[in-house]
Amino acid sequence: TIEAPPMTSSTFSNFLRMTFFFSINHGCIVAVLGFAYGLIGDNASYLNGSLYITYALTALLLSSALLDTLGARYALISSCFIYCVYVLTVPVALIVPATAPAMETLVSVVGGTIGGFAAGYLWTAQGTYFAVAAKHYAAENRIELKEANTYLAAVFAGIFLGLEVLLTILPTAPLALDNVKLTLSSGAAPSAPSLQHSLTRLRYFGAATFASLRPVSLTAMR
Repeated sequence: TIEAPPMTSSTFSNFLRMTFFFSINHGCIVAVLGFAYGLIGDNASYLNGSLYITYALTALLLSSALLDTLGARYALISSCFIYCVYVLTVPVALIVPATAPAMETLVSVVGGTIGGFAAGYLWTAQGTYFAVAAKHYAAENRIELKEANTYLAAVFAGIFLGLEVLLTILPTAPLALDNVKLTLSSGAAPSAPSLQHSLTRLRYFGAATFASLRPVSLTAMR
């Protein structure tokens, strides 16, 4: 059992706010991975493949430079905001006319690449923010740094995992409309669940964007 230290500091309030909105943003991103294949078919492979490739390259080659240039606070905010482009990719790909399959593929690759770039330095920024927050929290409450790390990690994990599970489950609701068929102006005929998933993605885009724009502050950070 982890005994919670005093929660009177502004550091804890900032950390809690960061955790909540960071978790919403990341949960919205992860939630779309599961049903992308049902909406844009093989192009989902290009979407997710480009995301993971760019993610790995950015994490290895650029994350430290971006963190040094932007600082942890602005790196965290900017990466969350840019990450939102990935959520928007599938609705944009769906409105591409059926006569232009190459354009849909291009949209998928570009969206995945932009999302991967953001993901590549997102966790580096979050880790730096966490480390500084723990030091501030330990100093303000006169506790050991190890105790502060343990408590803040428990708070972060509980909120992060809880919201991610919730946002992953939500897109399954439209499955009850599986037999309903509609036709788009482009000539495609997605099922109602597909359209519902697209609308869900747009809502996730809005939620992720809102979360990315929320202020994240800590005294030692710019």
